[in-house]
Amino acid sequence: GQYLLQASPNEVILAPAMNPAVRLRADDFVLLRPVVQGVLVLLVNKDIPARNVDELIALARQRADRPLSYGSVGVGSLNHLIMEQVQRETGTRFLHVPYKGSAPLLQDLGGGQIDVAVVVYGGGVAGLVEKGVMKPIGQFGAQRSQLLRQVPAVNEGRTLPRMNFTTWSGVMARKGIPEASAQRLNKALATVMQSTSLRETLSAQFLEPVAPTSLEEAARFYQAEVQSYRAMLASIDVKSQ
Repeated sequence: GQYLLQASPNEVILAPAMNPAVRLRADDFVLLRPVVQGVLVLLVNKDIPARNVDELIALARQRADRPLSYGSVGVGSLNHLIMEQVQRETGTRFLHVPYKGSAPLLQDLGGGQIDVAVVVYGGGVAGLVEKGVMKPIGQFGAQRSQLLRQVPAVNEGRTLPRMNFTTWSGVMARKGIPEASAQRLNKALATVMQSTSLRETLSAQFLEPVAPTSLEEAARFYQAEVQSYRAMLASIDVKSQ
């Protein structure tokens, strides 16, 4: 229990499943506690004449001969998988443009080099939205986040009624950590997450604290997430690289 990792499904579930060079595996970790949940939003650049997901899908169908492009932070990343699922659900086709990080992706989205992206909404994205270089037209949670009430959930429209994705970040330890140490860390994290100043900082970054979770609940949650993402990868047939 001397070394801890704060990570999301991208690092500990998807990356090992997609890239043989990643030597760690999802089962190498114990989730001590999920701590925050982010808001996944569908962004378009300012020149895309779509105000919601239904209008974007209609535009994609009109542009079948010249597909709209979408950016991701790599093959098999969560934003890639979500857009692949969008295409499956709607029978549309978008051109995938992978990037080596969110910074160049957002730069090209704001500059009009790509049309669409799914990202975690945060302070940096909010600043670009305020500048008018891109606009959020939907969020992927089951309902609108209290932190982003002005943006509709994509399942409020006609084209993606079953779409529901969130992203989380949690504190992890190496598998085999002593039970007593894991329990102490779980309780310590629960105490830290009650801090008013921490919650205010998270809210400013459009991050929502996760409700208190026991070590056993965290383990069940993590295994369910691993199984869910593995099933998604298999159903979409994303090739590893």
